[in-house]
Amino acid sequence: MKYLLIRICKLLRWVSLISIIVFFAVGCTAQPIANNAIASSSPENPFETIESELSGGFGFGVSYPEYGTNLIYNGVPVNLEYYINCDDNRGGSYGLILFVNGIPQPYSVEGSREAYIHIQQVEEDKTKNVSVSFVPVTGEKGDNLCVRLALMESPDIRPTKPNFVFGYTNSVIDIWPRFLQMESDVPVPNEIEVASGTAMREMTADEYESVFYLGSADDEVILPDVVTAYIRNADEPDLNYFDIANGSISMKIQVFGGSPAEYYLIPYINHEPLLTEEFPRRIVIEDGNLLFEETISVDFSSLDIRNYNLEEYNSLYYLLVPVEKDNGLMIVDSNDMVIVCSEE
Repeated sequence: MKYLLIRICKLLRWVSLISIIVFFAVGCTAQPIANNAIASSSPENPFETIESELSGGFGFGVSYPEYGTNLIYNGVPVNLEYYINCDDNRGGSYGLILFVNGIPQPYSVEGSREAYIHIQQVEEDKTKNVSVSFVPVTGEKGDNLCVRLALMESPDIRPTKPNFVFGYTNSVIDIWPRFLQMESDVPVPNEIEVASGTAMREMTADEYESVFYLGSADDEVILPDVVTAYIRNADEPDLNYFDIANGSISMKIQVFGGSPAEYYLIPYINHEPLLTEEFPRRIVIEDGNLLFEETISVDFSSLDIRNYNLEEYNSLYYLLVPVEKDNGLMIVDSNDMVIVCSEE
C-alpha cells in the first residue's frame, strides 16, 4: 500500500506538468497555439520532488505567415511574427527560443542585436505581437528545413541561492513546427557538429520502480507517454546545484519515456546554449523500459564565460529538440539546477 500511494502521488504530479495543446482560429486560418492553462514547472526528479501550484494561463502562436505557408530564405533575413496571450492572472516575462533543424537559432527583434532569447513583458489580460527576423544557421539551396519555436516563462528571474526553487520559472511550451524553404545557401556555413550519445540501456528494478506507475486497476503499469529529462550533480547527487570553484562541473543526464524518435540535447547556461564538442548531442529514444544515461563534464576554463553572463548564482537546464519533422513531437525541458560561482 505504501508503494501504491507513492505511485499515485507521483502520477498526480505528472498530470500537473502536462501542457495542453489546443487550436485557435486566427482570421480565416486555423493556427496551432500552445496554451499553458495548467501551472507548469520543470520536470521533477522521481527520487526527489518539489510541488508547486499556480493559477492562470498563457499561450502563444505564429500570426505571420499564416499556418501552412512556408517561411522562405532567399538571401535576405527570414521574417515572422508571433504573439503572446496572457489571461487576467498571468502577466509577466516570456522569451522565444528558436531552432532550425534542431540547431539553436539566434534572431533579432525589430532591428535589435541577435540573441538566442529576447525577453518580452506582457501585461495581464493582454496580447503582445512580436516581429522576429533571422538568417538561418544552416541550410543549402533546395533544402526544406524544420523551424521549431518554444516560449519560456519568466526567463528574467535568476536564482538567488544554491537551493533556489524554480517552480514555473524557465518552464517551456512549444507549438507545431514551421517549415523553411531555402532558395539560397546560407552566407556562413554551419560549423556546429553534433556529437553522438550512447545507446539507451535497460532500467534496473529500482529505476523501473521509480518512474512507472500503477493504473486504476492496481495491476496495470503505465509508462509516461512523454519524453522526460533530468539533470543531476554526478559528483554530489544530494545537491541541487553545482559549484564551479574547481573550474568544472560533472552532469549526470537521464532521459526516458515517450515514443521512438531522435532528439538533439542542448544545455543552456543563463539561456545561452552550450555549443561545444559534446553538444548538441544526438539521443535516439527507443521502445522498451529503457534509460539514456550519461555523465558529461564541462570545463569552464575552456569557455568564453562572458557569453554566459555568469554571476554568483546561475541557471542550468537542457532542452531536447526533435530532429524529425513530426507535429506530434515536442521540445522537452529538463529540470533546472543552479551553478554557483564561488568567490575566491
